[in-house]
Amino acid sequence: MITAGIDIGTRTAKAVILGQNGILASEIRPVDDSVSRVSRRILKSALKKAGVRRGKLRCVSATGYGRKNVKVADLQFTSPICTAKAAYYLDKEIHTVIDIGGIITCVVQIGKNGTVLDYIENEKCASGSGRFLEMIAEAMEIPLEEIGPISLKSAHPLKLSNQCVVFAESEVISHVNANEKPEDILAALHRSLAEKSLALAKKVAFKPPTAVIGGVAKNTGVVHFLEQTLASENRNLPEDPQIISALGAALLAREGNNRGFFRNGKPKRF
Repeated sequence: MITAGIDIGTRTAKAVILGQNGILASEIRPVDDSVSRVSRRILKSALKKAGVRRGKLRCVSATGYGRKNVKVADLQFTSPICTAKAAYYLDKEIHTVIDIGGIITCVVQIGKNGTVLDYIENEKCASGSGRFLEMIAEAMEIPLEEIGPISLKSAHPLKLSNQCVVFAESEVISHVNANEKPEDILAALHRSLAEKSLALAKKVAFKPPTAVIGGVAKNTGVVHFLEQTLASENRNLPEDPQIISALGAALLAREGNNRGFFRNGKPKRF
C-alpha cells in the first residue's frame, strides 16, 4: 500500500510518499501560493520523484497549520498526533519531541505506541521560532545557514534581555554597533531560543530522550544550546527533521485503512 502525507506549515509545505517498507520520496517547498495550489504541486512533485502514479495512492492525509485547506487530502490530523506517530516509528525510545517551525514551536510528550500524552504550543510569537533567527540574520547581514556554525565559536556568549522579537532585534543591532563579536551575539540569540523551548517543555513534564525536529533542527547552534539548556542529548532521527510531521500523516493514512476509515474502497472524509 502507498500513502502520502502533506504537512502545511506557516512557512513551508512538506510531502512524503510512503511505501510498505519506508519512505519512497519526500519534497519541501515554500508556501508561496494558496495552500490548495501548493499542496497539489508538492504532491505531484513528490509522486514524480517516487515514480508513483496518482492512481496508486491509497490515501492522502494532511496535517499542519493549513491542513483544512488541503483539497487533495482524504484525512486530516493535528500536528502533535503526526509528530508522535512518526517519532515513535523512527525511534521508539524518544519521550519528548520539540518541533520548532517558522512561527510555531510545539513540544509533544510521547506515550506508548506513539500516542500523545501531552503537548503545548507557543503563543505564535516569533521570538521562539525560526522567524526570530531569520530576522536577526537579516539584521546582522549574515546568511541564515551560517549563523548556527558561527554561534558555536563563541567563548563568551552575551545575554539578550528582551524576549519580544522587535526589541530583541534592536538590542542585537546595538550590540553590533558596540562592536561585539558576531559569534557572541549569535550565541545569545540561540541560547534565548533554547530557553524559550525549555520553558515550554517544562509545562508538559519534559522527559528525555528528546528529538528536535522542524526546519530549525537543521541549525547546529540551536541544537547545541538546546542540549545544554535541557541537559539532554538530541536524538538524531534517521530522516530529514523537516518532514517528520508529513511522515506521521502518511503513517496515519496507512493506519486508517486498518482501522476502517475506508468504505467501499474509498476513504471516508471527516
